[in-house]
Amino acid sequence: VLIQGDTFQMGIPEDVLDVLDLRAPQHRVTLSDFYLQEHEVTNAEYRRFDPGHNPDAPDDHPVVRVSWYDAMAYAEWLGGTLPTEAQWEFAARGTKGRKYPWGNEDPTCERANYSECGGAALAAAKSCEAGATPEGIYDLAGNVYEWCLDLYAPYESMGQTDPTGPPSVEAARMLRQFSMTIEANPITPGRVLRGGSFSYSTWRLRAAYRSYFDPGGRFDDSGFRVAWASSGGLE
Repeated sequence: VLIQGDTFQMGIPEDVLDVLDLRAPQHRVTLSDFYLQEHEVTNAEYRRFDPGHNPDAPDDHPVVRVSWYDAMAYAEWLGGTLPTEAQWEFAARGTKGRKYPWGNEDPTCERANYSECGGAALAAAKSCEAGATPEGIYDLAGNVYEWCLDLYAPYESMGQTDPTGPPSVEAARMLRQFSMTIEANPITPGRVLRGGSFSYSTWRLRAAYRSYFDPGGRFDDSGFRVAWASSGGLE
């Protein structure tokens, strides 16, 4: 799906943050046009790249147990990359700053697959059609967490254009070490994950919510989708 570039407010204002919240400071971001896969990469799609991956998993379910490195390798194989954290949030929020991908209404099990939806289990891609964005992007909330391109670090307050996060592990570590944000592990960098999953409750479904994990980790509730520059590769 083509996402038309624009300027938006990334993150949320500090006066509405929860304790230990990592979504501030809100800052102005301008993005160029880009393409974003309409749903999470499925097992059937990923097995074209790695035929032996998780062979018993249903074809139409999102692929899981893939590290950030695995996800990047697949995306590059398709001539793309992982979405930046800014691209992901803009796709989920739009220029109006939606609270959730579908709008500002509270989550329901028709809109997202999260822990309160019975069984806490993975569902097929695009199962929650009511949770799609107005632009036609599915599953940005719930089902599986999604790897993003960026190294995790506290936000900078200045405006940015097409940001890609800290340029190196050392830069990410420095930003976190000197941040006033209280974190359990303030200097260990990881790669950003977005969107919540079937394992977690509604508060992680918010479009501005951010998390991070070790990029080498492979988890039962983490997958990804692919992004492309508007000028490249989609034929």
